[in-house]
Amino acid sequence: MEKTQKKPAYKGFTTKEKILPVIMLSLIAPFMVCFFGPFEIFGNNIDQFKFALGDFWLLCIVIAAAIAAVVGVVLMLLRGRAFDVAYGLVFGISFMLFLQGNFLSMGMTSLEGDGAAEGGLGFGKILVNTAIWLLVVGGSIAVMLLLDKYRDTVRLISIVALVAVLGSSLISFATLSLTTDVYGDKALVELREGEQVLTVKNLDTLAKEQNVIVFIVDRFDYEYFELAEKRCPEIFSELEGFTYFDDYITRYPRTFPGALHVMTGVETDFTMSHDEYMTHAYKNSEHLTDIKDKGFDVNIYTDDYYCYEDAGDMSGYAENLSGKVSYRILQSASLSIDMIRLSLYRYLPFCAQGLVGNISTPTFDKYVQYDMTYDIFSTDMKKTYGVLTEDDFTLRESDKGYSFIHVDGCHKSTIYDPDFNELPEGDPDGLAWDTENVMRQSFKLISRYLAEMKRLGVYENATIIITGDHASIGSDTKMPSYAYVTSLFVKPAGKSEGALVKNYAQLDVDNVLATIKEACGIATDVPTVFEVPEGELQVRTHMFQRAYKNEAGKTVYENIEYEIRGNGKNFANWAIVSRTELGKSIYD
Repeated sequence: MEKTQKKPAYKGFTTKEKILPVIMLSLIAPFMVCFFGPFEIFGNNIDQFKFALGDFWLLCIVIAAAIAAVVGVVLMLLRGRAFDVAYGLVFGISFMLFLQGNFLSMGMTSLEGDGAAEGGLGFGKILVNTAIWLLVVGGSIAVMLLLDKYRDTVRLISIVALVAVLGSSLISFATLSLTTDVYGDKALVELREGEQVLTVKNLDTLAKEQNVIVFIVDRFDYEYFELAEKRCPEIFSELEGFTYFDDYITRYPRTFPGALHVMTGVETDFTMSHDEYMTHAYKNSEHLTDIKDKGFDVNIYTDDYYCYEDAGDMSGYAENLSGKVSYRILQSASLSIDMIRLSLYRYLPFCAQGLVGNISTPTFDKYVQYDMTYDIFSTDMKKTYGVLTEDDFTLRESDKGYSFIHVDGCHKSTIYDPDFNELPEGDPDGLAWDTENVMRQSFKLISRYLAEMKRLGVYENATIIITGDHASIGSDTKMPSYAYVTSLFVKPAGKSEGALVKNYAQLDVDNVLATIKEACGIATDVPTVFEVPEGELQVRTHMFQRAYKNEAGKTVYENIEYEIRGNGKNFANWAIVSRTELGKSIYD
């Protein structure tokens, strides 16, 4: 009888062989997601957060250590093939988290904006991304099971790979530590000597005789109005005496420098840094100075970073300024967890990013409470609506008032429903990215303001402008493929009745600024929105700022100047007239 050849016993890793790779495996994923991720996002975008590193990172470290301990203990207890499967699984996930967060996330290093959660990535990219994850994680498990005889080599290669991942994270950590003020006091809330911020002072008051009100509803694309007009026309019921302008093009495609341009009338100088241009715009704004000189008390309501670095630049005309303030954090544990959620959004595969839930600027703003006479103004819709509804509006002593009010508006995703309740975890009704939802929020806030104007008897004599700082753009890295047209509503002084009227004149920011000037009694040679004839061809300019990788892998920043001749909604009328490499980001 032939002897049956006995299959050699499966040789797994010994306890001694497991110690080093288990330590590495247990540390990398938790600390990458729970510590390095939040630290790097905070350090790279420090001006966008209203709190300091010390307000959240200690608990992040504790959470990372706790997860690492659990993973380490479980791996050490497993034996044989069970350990090899777990080893391959944890290695594959750890390596892909690193790969996703640093190379595959397409710049998702800040607060969630437009794109992935709205389906902007496209099914193809999501499918490819998922396939890469499955290939790497599945391949890692297969290697551990199939290459048993080479386990020492596999162990060595995996340790080297893990050391490289950890080393890369440590280098990024060290670089940020040395090149940014990531450990310092938060500049916005622990203001340096002499700096100021904008507050909510006068937000719920109106001048006795003449008011000029400008609402900037962020990202107010014309398609949002058209959708709301079909689905929920009742939200525009307070717009009595208003005209809707169907073809309005802003000069710039983003909040910075778009909102600042509408506010000051000063064109962007791309040779300046972000902060230099802000100071330059406020210090050289003839628009605001002229309004103040005409006897208007001026109140400006907008957020820091995108619209100001030091509100002291507005001293001399803005009345809602405040000096040094202190702050405290509400629910510090929740703040730390939300920073980890933000990190997860960066590290998870595209197909799983929806599990993170809704992350946006208001998510973090709600944790900060200021100790001051008037709260710092926030573009967060719920906070602004809260100020407008806390008490009835009152009339202040001044006869003439100009208010510039900038709110988040249509900048999805949102964390609120139409009544400003926070969306439940997981957003089961899909409201975070719903256009109708953000339109209802925006006009719930605006309608409250208009209703109070009517109650106080100052509506008819007021000039009111409702518009956006920019339209909805598809991508920061791709060339525009469709027209960027922004919604615009205007009610002139002297009108207080009548349904919404539509006007098809071809307009740009200069016409809006001229309308404000005329309302304030300031002479201008530029036609107002009501003086541009419908059907008359106008030549307008739009400056698109693009960032992309060239063939050498270097990030290139350029300004692309478009000339629009005729109907702005027809992208065939958009022609590139110049392309200028900027040398740096407009946010530097």
